Amino acid sequence: MWLFLGIYSFLTLSVVFAVYMLHLANSGNKDVDLADAKTTEPVPDESEMAPAPAPPLPEPKEKTKEKKPEKPKEKKPETKPEKPAETKPEADMVDVEKQVIDQYPDPKITPLIEIVGNWRDIPQKAIPRMVAIRVPVEFEIKEGGKVVATGKLPVGASMSIQKLDNDILSLSTGTGVPVTAALRIDETDLKERIQARYDSFVRKKMEVLEIQRNAERERILKAIANEEALAVYNDGGDPRFEPLKVSLRKGEAGATIELEAAVKWKWTGKETIGGVEYDTAYVVIESETAFGINEKEIKCALLKGKVDSWYDVRSGEKL
Repeated sequence: MWLFLGIYSFLTLSVVFAVYMLHLANSGNKDVDLADAKTTEPVPDESEMAPAPAPPLPEPKEKTKEKKPEKPKEKKPETKPEKPAETKPEADMVDVEKQVIDQYPDPKITPLIEIVGNWRDIPQKAIPRMVAIRVPVEFEIKEGGKVVATGKLPVGASMSIQKLDNDILSLSTGTGVPVTAALRIDETDLKERIQARYDSFVRKKMEVLEIQRNAERERILKAIANEEALAVYNDGGDPRFEPLKVSLRKGEAGATIELEAAVKWKWTGKETIGGVEYDTAYVVIESETAFGINEKEIKCALLKGKVDSWYDVRSGEKL
């Protein structure tokens, strides 16, 4: 039994000794770790590590500066009023040109190639008196039946036309030394001369037409300007106001309304009254009252150039 107790005591002391030695070993390792930690650089404080918020601020300032000079709205009001100003007179001129062309249409001019039958049937009145030759023409001078001299008409020499048979021209010099020749029309400038006469005819016809059109265009534009002037109050000098003046002299607008009191006149054109279409015009009558000058507007309805009736514009009542 004592042997057993001795062995148990030995084992217990061995275990305690081993635990003690392990504890000493661990304590030495901790000292080394702490020493190493002390030699490393200190960890910076969190306040020192926080990023500064200032750098991103300049970016929105630059963006706002770039947007400021862009002002597309300023261009829009400039373009909008230009369109109606351009399209209205253009539309008016289109209507004027239509009236001009309707009055003086393009003339019906037959093409030259049809007139000359494709150069195979040239009318006699279209043939010129003279042509210039495009090939030299040789000739002989004879005396007593013998050839005493020879010569040659150069290119460009003029010869008179005696006859045209199909496409062959019988030509003669006609003066000086008589020289005759028979040449095809392409060996002369016949086509060019006929073309030149035709072009001159067409040009003169178009010039006359343009003169007529210009006069008609001017007449229409003056009439339009006159109508525009009559559409606002004016001095009543237009002949169309003459029937109104005669009617006012007769007192047809009322005994209290006299011609001398009419100070403004306006032609308003067609108007349907009671199912009947009239020409209408407005007249302003002035009268003196205790409170100053009074203006009264009256309307005249004309039928076939004659005054039919008068109306008070304010009340609409017939005078």
